Amino acid sequence: MSISRKLNLDSALAVVLMLLVVFGCTKTRKSGPPVNSVGSDSNESAASNEITAEALFDEYQKDKAAADRKYKDQVLVVTGTIDMVKIGPSGNPYVTMNTSSLILRVQFLFDKKHESAVSQLKKGQKATIKGRGYGRIGNVMLKDCEIVH
Repeated sequence: MSISRKLNLDSALAVVLMLLVVFGCTKTRKSGPPVNSVGSDSNESAASNEITAEALFDEYQKDKAAADRKYKDQVLVVTGTIDMVKIGPSGNPYVTMNTSSLILRVQFLFDKKHESAVSQLKKGQKATIKGRGYGRIGNVMLKDCEIVH
């Protein structure tokens, strides 16, 4: 086999492997229906939806447009397991929660005034965070967040 033909075969195999990894990383597990109990908060005029991070992510995986209609600009109370606590490039803290994906998460964006409270969160800890749905940009995003529990 010639060297150029072997390189083409190796390149084709690399592309196929990369596609398998990308599609495998976004495959979701089946989970129960999302918890959508509607409650009210004396500090928030809009009703808030309670949901798990996994259920929220799974809804966005199934149908991004439908999930945006349901959750974008809505106050959500999300419970899940902390994956990462970081400070973003703007200096604002953010937190991610685990999902059924190997690489994609639910991400919570906080104002700098919450940095002290956010820094107390640890990887693997279960937490509840309230925020406003911002849609999916890779991760499912929530903004204007605050820690509930």
